[in-house]
Amino acid sequence: MVDVLDAAQAPADDETPAPGVRARLTRFRPHDWKDYAPWLLVAFAVAFTAWLLRAELRAIPYPNDATTHAGMARFAEQRIRAGHSPFDAWFPYLGLGSPQFSEYQSLSHIFTGLLSIAFGDSTFRWANYLMLSTWPISVYVGARLLGLDKWQAATAALFSPMLVNVKGYGFEWGSFIWLGSGMWSMLWALWLLPIALGLGYRAIAHKERIALAAFVVGLTCALHFITGYLVLLSLGVFVIVRPSEFLKRLGRAAIVGVGGILIFAFVFIPTIGDLDYVNVDSFQANTFWVNSFGAGKVFSWLFHGEVFDFGRAPIVSLLVVVGVVVCLLRSIRSEVARVPLGIMLLSLAMYSGRGVVGPVINHLPGGTNILLHRYIIGVHLAGMLLAGIGAVWAAGIVIRAGRRLLQFRFGEVVAVAMVAVLAFVVLLPVLRNRERYAHDNTYFTGTQVAADNDYGRDAFALINIAKARGDGRVYAGASNNWGAGTRIGQVPLYQLPAQQDADSIGFYLRTNSLSADVEAYFDETNPAQYDLFNVKYVLLPNPRQPAVPATLIAQQGAYSLYQVNTSGYLEVVDTTEPVAANNEDMALVMAPYLSSAAVGQLRHPLVAFDGRSTPEPSTSAAAPYAGPPGSMQFNYADYDNGRFSGRVHADRNAWVMLKESYSPRWTATVDGVPVKTAMLAPSFVGVPVSAGDHYVAFRYKPISHYPLYFAIGALTLLGLIFGPVLWRRNRRRTAPSDDGADAPNDERDTSDVASDPAGAVS
Repeated sequence: MVDVLDAAQAPADDETPAPGVRARLTRFRPHDWKDYAPWLLVAFAVAFTAWLLRAELRAIPYPNDATTHAGMARFAEQRIRAGHSPFDAWFPYLGLGSPQFSEYQSLSHIFTGLLSIAFGDSTFRWANYLMLSTWPISVYVGARLLGLDKWQAATAALFSPMLVNVKGYGFEWGSFIWLGSGMWSMLWALWLLPIALGLGYRAIAHKERIALAAFVVGLTCALHFITGYLVLLSLGVFVIVRPSEFLKRLGRAAIVGVGGILIFAFVFIPTIGDLDYVNVDSFQANTFWVNSFGAGKVFSWLFHGEVFDFGRAPIVSLLVVVGVVVCLLRSIRSEVARVPLGIMLLSLAMYSGRGVVGPVINHLPGGTNILLHRYIIGVHLAGMLLAGIGAVWAAGIVIRAGRRLLQFRFGEVVAVAMVAVLAFVVLLPVLRNRERYAHDNTYFTGTQVAADNDYGRDAFALINIAKARGDGRVYAGASNNWGAGTRIGQVPLYQLPAQQDADSIGFYLRTNSLSADVEAYFDETNPAQYDLFNVKYVLLPNPRQPAVPATLIAQQGAYSLYQVNTSGYLEVVDTTEPVAANNEDMALVMAPYLSSAAVGQLRHPLVAFDGRSTPEPSTSAAAPYAGPPGSMQFNYADYDNGRFSGRVHADRNAWVMLKESYSPRWTATVDGVPVKTAMLAPSFVGVPVSAGDHYVAFRYKPISHYPLYFAIGALTLLGLIFGPVLWRRNRRRTAPSDDGADAPNDERDTSDVASDPAGAVS
């Protein structure tokens, strides 16, 4: 053991392997058990997390954003089972509907939907649990790829489940577990983040495995766009840590970054193409969600130990400081020492907010809307690496001191044992802190099981009744009214319909639909708005009564289900002069309309969205009200396939409005004849009809260019794999053959070069 630690104690004079070396992570020698010793730390971190978070596998509803993610995974499974593409479809259950799978990072949901076909409904929970449990392995592998030695990488992995931040949202249990925020899709990208950075570094610094690096970088970006920005910007860090190779590295970074994006063109092209129709959350504008907290707060938290050790002794924070000092002292000679410092500086700048990085980040695609508070993830990852370096350096100091003091047989073994005991004592408060948090999660999931089996069962039964009746949305309170305090266990009542795949309103701001902000203005006391938003079913706890006239459908236990009279998903309406709006101001423009008499009169302004022209309205807002323009004879809703149809009667020239969020991919037919759709206030879809009876059908038409996007990705990947091979063969044919010494560096035999990465920050 001492010999293994000795390898991490003497500073390396040279920092990195020579170009062309295909360095392996480790060279295992069966006769040398010491090679495996660092894995004991990794194994402990994995077992520690797996044991304490085993309650995550309980089959209970979620009280957080995992509600949306689980619903998307179920929807993807349904699409795949039905033989349809899951990459673009109308997701109907939240936000008044949206093309969620093309507008949002949905790759993890599609993977999970596919796996669910083989492994069942528990796949979503198992994916979350296994990624949390095994993330220390990812940290270890990524740290080794970045050049850290075995003990530094293993110690960084040991710290990976130990972090807790003052505001959350980083890589900590609270971001992902049931009692936390449920940021499920980000977890997928964070699991790959260390490996993506490590492969990206080796590709840029040493021209190793460029195709693999591009694939993993692209996959990480595709799984979570915010994390993807961190990966792509970190490639720039790997360029500037060795200024003498700036141009070479810049070219490789461009190949890795652009290549990765092109490999996953099927994710990025549709998303970029839909940016104009992606809602910009007005409720987050000028808040920490978008602008983060500012450099003053961030560095105050950092120096007070609240970034890594909130609510406990700043043990990890102190080791981070030690690692920073060690890396600073070695940064002149060691490139590997500069890498974690560079990632930390980049992440701190991003986490500090728009006041620091705004002049740059605002010019990137979607940059003005990036949630900068999430870049605590980079601070946490760099902190793990630095803490691992600092801890190994400190252990080396103690061991060397012990050797001098313990000059007797087995003295070295005693010194190592002293380090192990000291490390356990130092980390004990951290371990207890995590144990207490996990205990709270276990306790509350247990109470949730009891609540679900008691009065929760009644609520689920009533939601299923509403779902079976169909043709309308369920309202069970909302996050901005009494619904926030009405819970079954820890789960708000308004989240339950979405977890039963029932179309609902009240769980606001969970999709990118153009209706997302508008939906939050729903007034439960205004009968006209129930018809406008097609809120047909109201689920209430007894003895609360509906705020509008409604008919009791069923009562079960502590809850009652009511029905409100609405026209269904389609309605015959009048249109009036257009109003101008875009994806940044929909709610601001529509708020006056929502509270006006025009809603009850079925008069809907056309929307000149983003400066586009509109067709002629059917009437004028200044004209006297002449009564409803028509009526519905029947409605039909096919949620799974994005189809809504019905037979209408129009008393005069009018419009038929579909009460789903507008998208340019909505198509419509009137009596079988295609008709161009338009946007109607507040954010819906409509087509004109003449007086008389008509059969009107709306259908969401998914993007049809996915084969082309897949082809772009496949050709890019093949080019990255075989391009260098063909290039080298061409150079061999044209190069002089009489002197092997003239061969390029990357063609020389490197089989005798040591495979273990050199230059560890030791």
